[in-house]
Amino acid sequence: MLPAFLFSQSYYQAKQLSVSTRSSNEICPVLTYDGLVFCSDKIETSTKTYTDIKGAPFYSIYIARKNNDGSFKKPELFSGNLTSLQHDGPVSFNINGDMMVFSRNFELTNFGNNKKGNPNVGLFFAELINGQWTNLKEFEYNDPDTQTSHPSLSADGTTLYFSSNREGGFGGWDLYVSKKQGGSWSEPKNLGPVVNTAKDEIYPFLHSSGRLYFSSDGHDRVGGFDIFYSDFINNKWFEPIKLPSPFNSGMNDFTFYADNNFETGFFTTNRRGSLDIYSFESTLPTFDVCRQQVENNYCYAFFEENTMQLDSTVYIYEWDMGDNARVRAVEAEHCYAGPGDYLVQLNVVDKLTNIVEFSQAEYLVEVRKIVQAYITGPDTLIINQAQQFHGLESYLGDAKPGEYYWDFGDGNKAVGASVVYTYTLPGTYQLKLGVLEESDNPETSRRFCSYKTIVVKEPNE
Repeated sequence: MLPAFLFSQSYYQAKQLSVSTRSSNEICPVLTYDGLVFCSDKIETSTKTYTDIKGAPFYSIYIARKNNDGSFKKPELFSGNLTSLQHDGPVSFNINGDMMVFSRNFELTNFGNNKKGNPNVGLFFAELINGQWTNLKEFEYNDPDTQTSHPSLSADGTTLYFSSNREGGFGGWDLYVSKKQGGSWSEPKNLGPVVNTAKDEIYPFLHSSGRLYFSSDGHDRVGGFDIFYSDFINNKWFEPIKLPSPFNSGMNDFTFYADNNFETGFFTTNRRGSLDIYSFESTLPTFDVCRQQVENNYCYAFFEENTMQLDSTVYIYEWDMGDNARVRAVEAEHCYAGPGDYLVQLNVVDKLTNIVEFSQAEYLVEVRKIVQAYITGPDTLIINQAQQFHGLESYLGDAKPGEYYWDFGDGNKAVGASVVYTYTLPGTYQLKLGVLEESDNPETSRRFCSYKTIVVKEPNE
């Protein structure tokens, strides 16, 4: 059986984004509240006309703002303060959008016809102050003799991942991490041989889940650079996993970016010749409202306010629960085996003859399942242990269930009333089940979604 991630990703589609052109390269997309920020080497006669030492145009940082219909407007330069006569970008932002880190060449000289200078890049920080990107500061661990690039900043702005070909690595470009401590950044730490290889690991992207995506031509690959991810759990990196099609191809694929729920995102590829930005989206229906699964409880407490004082030597109150169960008490508790309509009677019974003298009260109790998608399966699992989950006990009221959609909480998804899935990493996951009402028009059919918490442990825990 194929790993779950492979079959689950067939539920994504990708397409070239409108901001990409055949005449130039567009790379490194990052979505902000204001639009899509990316890098391009297209010639802007009003800004850059120089080329680098290889004769290639310099990259600048652009932004494509969104139209009301979700499409992107014509790209424009992101910031005049961040546009130089050299390579600018890629970029990364904190969650507030008021702090960014970007790559830029170290100071170049002798532009003219010689185009000489330092081809290496370093990392630089900027702050958004009064609507302007300013207060530029250089990363304290830049090295003009090496490349320090491809930044990815954590949401809170205190963790920085990047790639570099500095000495002490495992060969080529490696991935590093630095932590902000008291206003200063810690000495960069190599992520180690599980993530890094003798070849190149570049363009890290720290997802909001804590998962690290990156590109590599050193791990098992389809062709050129491929996109992988790795998780850092219990102070160790886990073996990288390669994304399938449509994210990877036989060409170079890199700079992965995804929203919090892995519903939409972007990546860069040269599968059509030039470097282009592709968008991707899930083809599965979305469930905007998803509630925590509730266990059905068919237990009830019964009492009658209008009871009278009986001669306890002769009579007693007895509840007939409507399911052949009887409880002799003024107040009673009873659990039904399952849903149904039960005629409940409170009777006065002769203790000697067991004959019902008269009925004090009578109720029709309608016991129903809770209307919800319902996940059947264990709450605790062991990593790398296949487990079946099913949604056949879902109760949708007067709606007939159609298709069942699963979100395993780790970026993987599946379709079907019953699925077998293997969690490969320890942790706590929110397993979701969405059920679509059977209908001739899926767009208007009712949607039901529930989730339950799954704890996945190491075998020795």
